[in-house]
Amino acid sequence: MKLAGLVEYEGAEFAGWAAQPGMRTVEGELAEGLQTVLRHPVKLSVAGRTDAGVHASGQIVSFETDVELDPRVVAYKATAVLPKDLALRRCVGADEAFDARRDARSRSYEYRIVNDPVRSPLRRRGATYVASELDFGLLQQAAGLVLGTHDFRAFTPAKTYHVRFERVVTESAWERSGDLLAYRVTADSFLYGMVRTLVGTMLEVANGGREMASFEELLSGGERSEAGQAVPSKGLTLVGVGYENLDIGGGADLTETENPSALLARIDDYVEERFAPQDEALEAAVRESRSAGLPEIQVSPSEARLLQLLTEMVGARRVLEVGTLGGYSTIHFGRALPEDGFLISLELDERHAEVARKNIERARLSDKVEIRVGDARELLRKLDERGEGPFDLVFIDADKEGYPVYLKWALRLARPGSLILGDNTVSGGSILDPQDDSARAVNEFNEKIAEDPRLSAIVLPLIRERIDGLTIARVRDRRSDR
Repeated sequence: MKLAGLVEYEGAEFAGWAAQPGMRTVEGELAEGLQTVLRHPVKLSVAGRTDAGVHASGQIVSFETDVELDPRVVAYKATAVLPKDLALRRCVGADEAFDARRDARSRSYEYRIVNDPVRSPLRRRGATYVASELDFGLLQQAAGLVLGTHDFRAFTPAKTYHVRFERVVTESAWERSGDLLAYRVTADSFLYGMVRTLVGTMLEVANGGREMASFEELLSGGERSEAGQAVPSKGLTLVGVGYENLDIGGGADLTETENPSALLARIDDYVEERFAPQDEALEAAVRESRSAGLPEIQVSPSEARLLQLLTEMVGARRVLEVGTLGGYSTIHFGRALPEDGFLISLELDERHAEVARKNIERARLSDKVEIRVGDARELLRKLDERGEGPFDLVFIDADKEGYPVYLKWALRLARPGSLILGDNTVSGGSILDPQDDSARAVNEFNEKIAEDPRLSAIVLPLIRERIDGLTIARVRDRRSDR
């Protein structure tokens, strides 16, 4: 399935659009965010490869995916995991042959200038400051000369990859609103640095440093050294891209006819945004786990917040976690513990454990968390032999085939009032008709909990792209052992 997206970003903290090793770029962040949502690498085609510091309110991208998600949900979910200076504002289905760069018929840019004797702190990131008085009439006249077909080689660096320097400009005009000047220009395409150099040269005309005739001559070709200096990138914004057969307008409004699964996903995102905001430590845990190649099967932000809340509600001081992965849920448990609280997390894979330790250290929880590596069955047996229980809360989120065994040990290591939690206990509905060992084991886990008189329990459905659930059981009595 081919999708087209409308991308908006503040360029101040980006090293441009194109992905570069060791650099924070728009392409890199957007591709990573989409990979998180779609669960596969994403190759992006983009209408305009903006430079470092350049903003965009109308950038267009295209990409392919086999994931069957409503495009509006893709936009919503991707934006939820993207940094605050980047958003996928809209997403629509497109023709399979559509390419955001190849099919673009025009691009539109706007350059903003604060022209006043006193600078404007509030507009410093999105506009260039010019203190000297400018002749607005000359700016308008110069802009009019830019209209039409011209050779713009004087407005791009001498060393360039361009071989064709003619561009067709269909819009070129300055507007004034108080102390804010805005230059709007639309063309079939632009040379590297063309808009910023055009603006810089027009400013020379407007402040009396260049004759209008000199500017007009440059529009017929010339050397880069003959034109003015390029103005700073922070004033430039890509505001639109024109296509023949692409309508990317419209909002993400919910309607009565919206796909139910898409609506549920939006509701879940609503909950995450308001009740499970992600701070730097949590975002880093997800990012570092992904970079290390760990499977992206950690609990969702909203479920992690639920786990933290349950830990706080029972006043847990000692927590046992079966299955650490990258430590994302571990961090939530650790944050819910009191000063003298302690958590033991069991992990089979030493590589996973090492990533988790770094994530936990970054979250400043190393003094409360111990990760033990090995087969959980053996580690649980040793915990029981050494009398390291009881635990106030046990969370099971490991290999599903082991769930019934883990439940047995959880009961031995719990006390009256303890919570035993099991993740992924609906498994997309496979428990209704178990066809493999994993589904059969999860079904057995749920059945044992439901039938055990020592436990008071419920399975809480969790619905996002797929249906899953969290089993929550409270130990009532340990006197009988089944």
